[in-house]
Amino acid sequence: MKWILAESDRDTAEQLAAQAGIHPLVAQLLINRGITDTASAFSFLSSGLSDISDPGIFRDIDRAVQRIKKAVSSGEKIVIYGDYDVDGITGTALLFLVLKDMGAHAVCYIPDRLTEGYGLNESALQTIRSDGAGLLITVDCGITAVREVEFARSIGLEVIITDHHESAALEDHLTSTRQRPPGLPDAHAIIHPLFTVRDTQEQSRKAVEVLTGVGVVFKLSQALVGQPVTDQRLSQYLDLVTLGTVADMGQLSGENRLLVKSGLRILSSPTASRPGIETLKRVAGLAGREITVGSVGFALAPRINASGRLEHAD
Repeated sequence: MKWILAESDRDTAEQLAAQAGIHPLVAQLLINRGITDTASAFSFLSSGLSDISDPGIFRDIDRAVQRIKKAVSSGEKIVIYGDYDVDGITGTALLFLVLKDMGAHAVCYIPDRLTEGYGLNESALQTIRSDGAGLLITVDCGITAVREVEFARSIGLEVIITDHHESAALEDHLTSTRQRPPGLPDAHAIIHPLFTVRDTQEQSRKAVEVLTGVGVVFKLSQALVGQPVTDQRLSQYLDLVTLGTVADMGQLSGENRLLVKSGLRILSSPTASRPGIETLKRVAGLAGREITVGSVGFALAPRINASGRLEHAD
């Protein structure tokens, strides 16, 4: 590991400290994060879940919500197709719990790492369709699955993509006025941190660009539940968001920082109500202890990842 020390700026730090009423050392740490004005400093230090953006920032969010609610009301089978890493597993679990709470006929599918590999594959899609599913929602995968989504459409399986991975088509979208740039899968809806409403303020756009797969699913869930993030129906899932975000090395800035900050409190609570996580904490020797980013990254996440590497992540 190579440490790169940030240059100190004593004059700017002292000025920010005086204006914001904070210690010069705290001011310097903020400056090192690129926060140099009083308003940004106050926002960073005092922000919480109430500052999480409206999910309407995503271009296709309304199409996704309408299609999912239609499936729920008609009893249509929904398959949540996730990835086998911690980000994908927690995102799949989160969406499954939200849909079940809505009364959906939902099941999960996580491909086998060794026999199927990462992402969508035609054999799995054929099986899923044959088993009666009409709607498939990806978690942490799918943004580059142009051929697979076309195949799904050809057999009558509609696809909603939630993903955060790099996409050349979406990078081009940032400088384009096209509603749906070429090169993307022809899915019913795409929920991705780079596929946002064009007139979104830069600060809000940057806040969601750091989201990992589970964070993107949380934004979809936010739209489905239709309540503020502070509502128990949403905040109860922040432990899952935290596990996936930290495990995927999501940058702890923007909305990631706010979600993880609250999620760590839930993970640390002795009254947490998720038996699987409580058992995992005991196995990792963390029962009754404060859960930190380090606890997640070095003790909890590797044990979840191991399931998909030793056998099967489902």
